[in-house]
Amino acid sequence: MRNSRETELGLREIVSRIWRARWMILAFQVIVVAVVAFVILFCPRKYRSEVKLFLKVGRETVGLDPTATAGGERIGVTRSGRDDEIISAMNTLKSRGIIGRAVERVDPQVVLGNKTVGDGFFEKGNAFTDLAFNTLGWFVEQVRSLDPIRPSERATINVERNIRVWAERVCVHGLWP
Repeated sequence: MRNSRETELGLREIVSRIWRARWMILAFQVIVVAVVAFVILFCPRKYRSEVKLFLKVGRETVGLDPTATAGGERIGVTRSGRDDEIISAMNTLKSRGIIGRAVERVDPQVVLGNKTVGDGFFEKGNAFTDLAFNTLGWFVEQVRSLDPIRPSERATINVERNIRVWAERVCVHGLWP
């Protein structure tokens, strides 16, 4: 059996082992930097936006208590469940008509990434990435030309695939919506 002195590594032995593996360590670092650079240059950037929509209680969701009297006494008000109203609002936001109007208002070419917004705040990459994207884009356009669709339709489909609409249940003043 080995005693504990034989299994312990001294500082000199640790430095010696690191020095012998220096090319492997350097190669690993170069590979990591190359992969990170590749991801930054070639992966598309994704942007996320969040909007909060507050729904007010309307006449259609408030009714008189059937046992209430109007003889000077306080009249109770009942609230029906708002789940149907919230689902309806969510379906409206996800509807093709609303998305299509939003795409037309912004411009389909902007949604597809072919055109910049305003004064050119969004800039393209360097010459190498532009060449790579243009070459790849040419092949993609050749395949798309087999079954062409309008740019506005393509932009609407793109937004439909990427839109997320959900509702949170929030307790307001002790009442659940």
